[in-house]
Amino acid sequence: EILGTRAIVDSSKSYLRGVALYLRHPDRVRILFLTRDVRVVLSSNLKRGQSRKQAILDWKGQYERALPLLRRHVPAEHVLQVTYESLTADPRSTLRHICDFVGLPFEEEMLSFRSKPHHVANGNRMRSSESSEIRSDDAWRSRLTPEDLRYFERKAGSLNRELGYS
Repeated sequence: EILGTRAIVDSSKSYLRGVALYLRHPDRVRILFLTRDVRVVLSSNLKRGQSRKQAILDWKGQYERALPLLRRHVPAEHVLQVTYESLTADPRSTLRHICDFVGLPFEEEMLSFRSKPHHVANGNRMRSSESSEIRSDDAWRSRLTPEDLRYFERKAGSLNRELGYS
């Protein structure tokens, strides 16, 4: 009410905070569950010097804790999983779907988020870019070695598939 907005986005990326907010206000809070193929995360972390083991453990640990908690405390109709890949493939449709889910009208200018003052979620280089272009990052396909991919499959392949990745 103070801000004059119809919605507030908590971009903390904390599943614990999200569930706690939901439990306090289940009539007003919806969970947008953003996912990314672990192979992209693995590739990015390897590029930064992190070990395969640590990259997979960090990613897997988050989802292995978050998924049961969400399933236990938040009805499925109040959680929307959105993949990074669907957002980059079709930003307009994905944003329309998110707007429908949270009960807000879709506005074309949402695709040009620099058109209004905003707070950008952490973790994305786009926050400091001049462009509003949303594009995919498929570098993992050429960056990961066959050994990296075998490791990924043994350690996180089943969870990645559970999240909808093939």
